Amino acid sequence: MDELTTIILAGGFARRFRPLSDYMPKPLFPVGGVPVINYNLEKILELEVSSIIVSVNKRFENDFRYWLSSLRSFYPDSYVSKIHLSVEPSTSEENKLGAIGGLAYTISEYNINSDVLVALGDNLYNFNLLKILSLGRKERKIAIASYDIKDLNEAKKYGVLIVEGNKIKDFEEKPENPRSTIVSTGIYFIPKEKVYLINEYIRSPNNKDAIGKWFEWLIKEKKEEILTYTYNEGFWFDIGTPETYEKANQLILQQGLYRRWMYP
Repeated sequence: MDELTTIILAGGFARRFRPLSDYMPKPLFPVGGVPVINYNLEKILELEVSSIIVSVNKRFENDFRYWLSSLRSFYPDSYVSKIHLSVEPSTSEENKLGAIGGLAYTISEYNINSDVLVALGDNLYNFNLLKILSLGRKERKIAIASYDIKDLNEAKKYGVLIVEGNKIKDFEEKPENPRSTIVSTGIYFIPKEKVYLINEYIRSPNNKDAIGKWFEWLIKEKKEEILTYTYNEGFWFDIGTPETYEKANQLILQQGLYRRWMYP
């Protein structure tokens, strides 16, 4: 089986959470008293990954280094040794690389030549990543993990998928009038033979922040066939607003999912 590198994107500046996000990066916000990125990491460690790279910005580099050192209280060295930081040079919203820019920077810095699983660092979910991974690996195609939020008004906030079977017929980033309630969860599989398409997009005059714009470009300009696995089980939160952050905290506390890190 091909090697798998996981990249967790955690380099944003979370404008909607200011002033809190002026002092703490959003992936380290506590949910049930535990950094939200920990829940993401727990699901990733269920897979056979060769390495996990957390893409962060220079401003919060020390916060993430402290977080990384704290993991030794909960995981064996064989797990923690797989986790590395990729530090992009940005220090503010004004000079950030953006999500797709940060992804390209990390791939270049670590000279990645393997299959890649990408996950946004402020995601909170409890579904099995093996399902999206298996689909993408079997077909050797880019694949998006999607979720049916069953609310057209809510879908406006996300990348919306028009799906036929497991194939994505269209992708719209935060549409004003969504045609579907199936949205991207911010988890993507990219086979190694398709990684070059990230750099090709970076060289074009396109939006470098929202990864959804890359998917629009892949489908409309490059005519790439992109797959999806739509999760209907479990829960998914994009910690994008104070409201979703509060709901995520309530759910985690109700279900006691924070206890994994309370008692090492």
